[in-house]
Amino acid sequence: MYHNEHQIMKAVYDHFYGQIDDNGVIPIDLRALSLVGTVQDDPFDCLIEQKLQQAFPELEVVRSGKLTPPDIIIRDKRTGIIVGVEVKKLIQKPNGADSRGLTMDYNSCLPCGTALIKMDNAIVDIPCYYMYALLSNDSSSIVTFILMHGDFINYDFNLYKKAKVANQTEYIPNRFQDASRRQGSESPGA
Repeated sequence: MYHNEHQIMKAVYDHFYGQIDDNGVIPIDLRALSLVGTVQDDPFDCLIEQKLQQAFPELEVVRSGKLTPPDIIIRDKRTGIIVGVEVKKLIQKPNGADSRGLTMDYNSCLPCGTALIKMDNAIVDIPCYYMYALLSNDSSSIVTFILMHGDFINYDFNLYKKAKVANQTEYIPNRFQDASRRQGSESPGA
């Protein structure tokens, strides 16, 4: 039983830390890219969800869905404590460097230590952590792993809420593929 979200996330961190092999990496087995349905169907997010479900049967672990932050919601089945996890991954270049030069794309959601989620018919705020993973060039291992509270990135929940309202996602199905348009982030005709 966990008494707060920090205990849950410490257990998550300890779980991944315990998987480091003799080469100093965390081996992973990602779903083949040929089986990926859409750009937003990230096999790494699925893998993290599965690993957490297997390691922590006392926790309910669910992915939020495409373009719905945070990526993963964790709830202690006994205490009801809930925490969100936003998963961010990069794949190394062949020379071992990160592929974005130390930058990160947050897409439709400003990072924050508190996130808004919909539960039943209510919008509630929950604590949110960020999981950063740098994958090996062949995506067979995690070479760098960081799990941190979102407040270290942005502690201004009011700014987060303003950005969330200004950047809502509207799903627009078409006959070719699922598409989405983020309101407020694109100019007309973009």
